[in-house]
Amino acid sequence: MYPKRFIQLFLAFFVTILLSESLAALFSLSHLWQRIFFVTVIGYLFLVTPLTLMTIKKNQKKFSKETGNSRHVALSAVYEKVPNLVSLATKDAEGELANTLITFKPSSTDEQVWYLVTDRHAVKAADLRLNSACALTTWYAKSGLRLHSNQVQGGVLEDQLAANEIDEHPEILDLSDNARNQVVIKLTFSSIVIESFEKPAEMLAF
Repeated sequence: MYPKRFIQLFLAFFVTILLSESLAALFSLSHLWQRIFFVTVIGYLFLVTPLTLMTIKKNQKKFSKETGNSRHVALSAVYEKVPNLVSLATKDAEGELANTLITFKPSSTDEQVWYLVTDRHAVKAADLRLNSACALTTWYAKSGLRLHSNQVQGGVLEDQLAANEIDEHPEILDLSDNARNQVVIKLTFSSIVIESFEKPAEMLAF
């Protein structure tokens, strides 16, 4: 048993005894068996309630963690089998579409974030400054796997913002040794689809 849980149980037990005895004294229960029965029933109710709440809270955290991990595992499995090349579709102020093929790097901490590094004058960077909505698809791998999403927001991080992001996510430097002199594009998708030649497509929502 972890010390934190031991302390929680002790406090719950202590409060239970204190409240039960206080109520027994309030109702002037002087007969031994009456007092024992009353303290047992009331104490049991007081003790079970916090323990039940603690258990529910623990299970909720466990379920949330397992759900997040299952998505992470699914994406990680695909990352190992597809090239880190993404075709990024952007749109300018006039609605003209542009498409470019560029390498990407998944965030090490946020499973719905990818990073790109590019020249600050690149078309994709200019488009995203005006319109953050974009779409992406990875290159098909020999394994028959591909990722794509039409629910993507792209942010262009420049100068100090880019430097701060690189400091927090040094994996960005894997894309370019010169990343600090370029701009960082941060792609955040609310959902992504895993396509496969062997089984039905699977959508992951975040």
